[in-house]
Amino acid sequence: MEKTTRENFLQLLLQLLKFSLLSNVKNKTICFDIDGTLYDPENDRIIDPLVEFYNKCIERGIRVIIVTARLDVYDNRFQTIKMLDKLGLKPASAYYFMGINYKNDVFRYKIDMRYHETKLGNNIVLSIGDNLCDFGQFGGLGILMREQHTINNVRDDKNILFRMY
Repeated sequence: MEKTTRENFLQLLLQLLKFSLLSNVKNKTICFDIDGTLYDPENDRIIDPLVEFYNKCIERGIRVIIVTARLDVYDNRFQTIKMLDKLGLKPASAYYFMGINYKNDVFRYKIDMRYHETKLGNNIVLSIGDNLCDFGQFGGLGILMREQHTINNVRDDKNILFRMY
């Protein structure tokens, strides 16, 4: 994985957004995971460059969806959306929570939700997450990122590790 500063990572994402805006693809959509991507549940805080990028996508008229492995239980869905709003995230165009019928098959679930978006006529141009299931089939360009990481047993909070797929 590549290592970069948080600010450089944001600039990279903004360049990708600018590039996607130049394409002729209709109904551009960007797919985000929540935990470990937009939000750090271990420290109960947002992941700044991703939240800033997320909000800029919406401001620029890009369709933004959230596909999370959090369970699709009414109270969980309600509390999660309320938490994201409280943390400063603008409302997404769609939220997908994992139903119990997936029996913890997160890969299948996330592929199915991205496929569902394509069936609706939306084109996912970029998917961002902290696990391999967060991108891939029907997900456009994938970015795997890690905010929480250690290098040589030393915690590194200033940088983000990432790889594009």
